[in-house]
Order: sequence, then structure tokens, then C-alpha cells
Amino acid sequence: MSTEELLMAAQAHDHEAFHQLVSANKQKLYSIAIAYLKDENDALEAIQETTCRAYTKLAKLKEPKIFSDLVNTYSYPMLY
Repeated sequence: MSTEELLMAAQAHDHEAFHQLVSANKQKLYSIAIAYLKDENDALEAIQETTCRAYTKLAKLKEPKIFSDLVNTYSYPMLY
């Protein structure tokens, strides 16, 4: 599935599609979180919170190409 198809499926409450979207960005999220927080448990907690926030805002996302930007936007407040 393309990113756009995954996004549309995730917006229709397909949890596997959302998992695939997040999985495609997980290494980037982890790298950012661990670089800022310097603690694996804190980094994983920040990623979990980021993922939850992205999921709750998913319905509002119109452009699939910016999904990773959405996830990154929600990650930065978790790092401080």
C-alpha cells in the first residue's frame, strides 16, 4: 500500500494501517527522542505519547505526504 492508501485506511480506523505508518517513521522518532532525552525509557514514553497524539489528530490530516511531519510536530513538545 502507498502512504496515501495507508493514511486513508488508518483514517477509517484500520489499526494495522496506522501501525504501518508509524513503523515507517519509528527509527527517526527514536533517534530524535533518544538524542534529546538521553534515556531509553523516557524516549519510549515520549514516542508512545507522540503516537497517541498523532492517532487522535489523524482524521484532520488531509495531505498524506505530511504524516511524518505531523508525527514529528507532536514529538518535539514531548522532549522538553
